[in-house]
Amino acid sequence: MSTWYLKKQDASEYGPVELQVLCQWAADGRIDPTDEVSTDKESWRPAPDLPELKMVWLVELRDGRMYGPIHILAVYELFADGAASPEAKLIIRPKKPSAETAVEDDLRRLLAEKAEAAREAQETLAEQRREIAALKRDLMQGRARADYLGRKVNELAERTRVGERENVSLKRRLMLATAKEEYYRRKLYLLEQQLGVRPAAALSAGGGVGADRR
Repeated sequence: MSTWYLKKQDASEYGPVELQVLCQWAADGRIDPTDEVSTDKESWRPAPDLPELKMVWLVELRDGRMYGPIHILAVYELFADGAASPEAKLIIRPKKPSAETAVEDDLRRLLAEKAEAAREAQETLAEQRREIAALKRDLMQGRARADYLGRKVNELAERTRVGERENVSLKRRLMLATAKEEYYRRKLYLLEQQLGVRPAAALSAGGGVGADRR
C-alpha cells in the first residue's frame, strides 16, 4: 500500500501516512482546498483531485465568498466554528471530464520531468564548472613550471656562452704561449750557434748545453 505526503501552501510537509489517515485529515478539515498531495514528494497534485478524499463540496462563508472544495464533514466543522451559517449555500463540485483530468495529469508529469531535467542540468553545469576550475589550476601550474624551465634554459645557455668565450680566450692564450715558446727556441738556437755549441735539438742522450765545445 502506498503512502502519501501532504504539502500546505506555506511549503510545510506532512507524512508519510497511509491513504486512510489522509482521508481522515480531509474529513477533519485539516486539508485545505489549496493543499497538495503526493506519493513520492516529486509529483504533486491538488488534494481535491484525489477522489478518495471526497473533497467535492463548496460552502458559502458568512462574508459571501465560496470556500472549497472540502469534505462534507469539514463543512460541518465550519458551521461549528461559525465561519459559515447552517443556512449557507452548498454546491457540489461537478466532476471534471476524464479527458481534462488526463490532460492535467500529463501537464503535471511534464512539469515534473522539466523540473528534474533542470535539476540534472544544474548538477551537470556545476560539475563542468568544477572541472574547468581544476583545468585552470593545472594550466597555471603548467605555466609556472614552463616559466621555471625557461629560466633554467636561459641560465644554462648563458653559462654555455660564457664557457665558449672562456674557451676561445684559453685557445688564444695557448697559441700565444706556443708562439712565445717557438720564439725562444729560435733565439736559443741562434745563441748556441754564436757560442759554437751544438744545437739542443741535435744533441744525443747525455749531452748538455756546452758539452761539445770546440
